[in-house]
Amino acid sequence: MQNAASSIRLHAWNTTDSVDRDGYFLTEKHATVDIEFQAVDLIELSNFGDGHKGIVFSLEFTGSLQLTEISWTSSVGVEGRIVGCGVSISVSPHQPAEE
Repeated sequence: MQNAASSIRLHAWNTTDSVDRDGYFLTEKHATVDIEFQAVDLIELSNFGDGHKGIVFSLEFTGSLQLTEISWTSSVGVEGRIVGCGVSISVSPHQPAEE
């Protein structure tokens, strides 16, 4: 079986110590982080339920460009690990939708 490129997209931001009028922490510096593998050798996921989203608690990269493992734990939702080669990461500004 031929391996194909695959990617993960994360929405990241900084949480400040300021709060809005309802007491929610304000966020800033939102970004979209795209992690792409040229080829994937292994995917292991858990808590992969409806919506296929989660809140990443910790994210770890190990290995090299020849063989990289990305693993993460979750506060809510999907968590797991992906092993593959040719990893690239790009970050771009993200403007969240107004509520």
